[in-house]
Amino acid sequence: MTGGTLPRSGVRPLLLALLLLSALLLPGHALAQSAGQPPDGELPSDAANAAMTVEEVISPAVVFDRGGALTLPETVTVRYSGTTVDEPVVWAPDVLSTLDTAQLGTYEVPGTVTLSQPVVSGETSVQVTCTVTVREPNLLAAWSPDHSACLIDGTGVTLTADGLTWSADGAASVRFAPALSLERGLYTLEAAVQGAEGDEISLQILDAGGAALASGSPAGSEEGRAEVTFALSEPTQVSWTVSLSRTGDAGSIGQFYLHRHEDLSYEPLEGGTHTVFCRDCASELLTEPCTFLPQSASDETEEAAAAFHFGCRCGRGHDWELSGTLTGLPDQIELLSGGTVTLVSSFQPAISPEQQSEAASLPGTEHISYTISYASSDESVLQIDTSGVLTAGQAGEAALTCSVYGTLATGTETFSCLVAQRFIPVSVTPAEEAASLYTVSTQAVWDAGLPAEDAPQVTLTGSGVYASGATASLRAEPAAGLEFLGWYDAGGILLTHAADYEFPVTGDMVCRAVYRPVAEPAQTPEETDAAPVAEPEDAAAVSEVPAAAGGTAGRTAQTSGADTGDDSAPLLYLLLLGLSAVAVGALVWQYLHRKK
Repeated sequence: MTGGTLPRSGVRPLLLALLLLSALLLPGHALAQSAGQPPDGELPSDAANAAMTVEEVISPAVVFDRGGALTLPETVTVRYSGTTVDEPVVWAPDVLSTLDTAQLGTYEVPGTVTLSQPVVSGETSVQVTCTVTVREPNLLAAWSPDHSACLIDGTGVTLTADGLTWSADGAASVRFAPALSLERGLYTLEAAVQGAEGDEISLQILDAGGAALASGSPAGSEEGRAEVTFALSEPTQVSWTVSLSRTGDAGSIGQFYLHRHEDLSYEPLEGGTHTVFCRDCASELLTEPCTFLPQSASDETEEAAAAFHFGCRCGRGHDWELSGTLTGLPDQIELLSGGTVTLVSSFQPAISPEQQSEAASLPGTEHISYTISYASSDESVLQIDTSGVLTAGQAGEAALTCSVYGTLATGTETFSCLVAQRFIPVSVTPAEEAASLYTVSTQAVWDAGLPAEDAPQVTLTGSGVYASGATASLRAEPAAGLEFLGWYDAGGILLTHAADYEFPVTGDMVCRAVYRPVAEPAQTPEETDAAPVAEPEDAAAVSEVPAAAGGTAGRTAQTSGADTGDDSAPLLYLLLLGLSAVAVGALVWQYLHRKK
């Protein structure tokens, strides 16, 4: 051996060995394939007949109307590793005996499924659960759409026996007919939806004139249902519209379910709103503003002001306190037997504009009214009629009670409370002593140049019965927004411009305090420039109401990967083929070299 090379006699056996190895391996793989062995990733034919595994048991779900007969499926679907079979099932009798379809709710009934196929584990049965939903009766059970009366806006939709289908993208709306007559209450309309991803379907409730009463939030096909909840305060004819925004492919909506929520609860929230819940189906239905209605009234006392008490059905409440000023009454009254005097009194309420506005919003109510009434403690001494005319009877002492009542009428109920009260002592003198007694009365009136209106709301003092020559002291109290012009007699003659007026009494006299409103000062151009008013921010309240009825069967997701082969064998074959080619080339070269 020289130069690190093999002798020619040693190369030939090595090359022959390489050729033999390649010949043995290449036909061997083909032989294995032709012998009927399955490709990589496949079971041999006898494995297909071996025991299976249970991959999924389809749990059924059934829905019944309240009070309906309870019947559960006799079979359930079982998916084995090699086949799918509807297998018999026995539902637990102890659970069935206690399930009452008169009670709304969702219940689970266990059952035992008998397996007809051999399974690897050796089991002959498996457990399953049936979800039972008891719901309110469907008010559309006897309703079917009148296709000739339904209004369709748009194209690509087709009416069906219980809804509609579509097969192209675009937008459309369908108003279903005939309309329904519903009583006062809270309702939910639901429908089953199938469609492409991105489709949006919504329901809208309309009254007989086509005005929208309520709109549901757009539902996509992934939700599987569209719904809308609405409240009716009185019997109403309603219909509904289905609005579609389609992205393509086919879809449908149908299986309409309309039911009334019978047992409601209300949960107070902040900001004058409450949430309505259905106790039967345990669903949150909607959030709405509180509606405050009068519940009671309380009279004025030394400890508290008069008030109307309001409440909402969610439990939240508030009060209106009532107060005001009673004017035009003297501190005391003296009369002669048989004499008369007319009281000129009035009441200025202090109710806020917000209260008055809220009162006007109540059904059948336009305003809160105030009434002044009079009463005598001794009618033998003093009588008084509803107009305020006092008539003196026999000599003696009596008390005149002047009461102000506030009244709030809602159309169905009336609430009244005592708002203010004054007690005035009255003295009646015998007629034979009347020669030297005179009556001084006061009245508040507007300036003659003004339109005739109610008397000004001011306080006057000093009226009464005076002995001849006695000094009468009259006083006109100042009042905001009014200008006092003076005291005038019954003939319109000015007595004094002063608010305080004293004079000797020489006979019966009527003194009139004359007022007029204070004129507002003229505004400068700078004052009249209105400051810009900020635009209010828009606000919108959207409540989404989850679907309450219906059950879904749980499903086991199953995935299968693509078959994969072994890539090492082809690489080995290529390597051996290359070596064989090198060996053949070497033999040819050796032969040619020896020939030379």
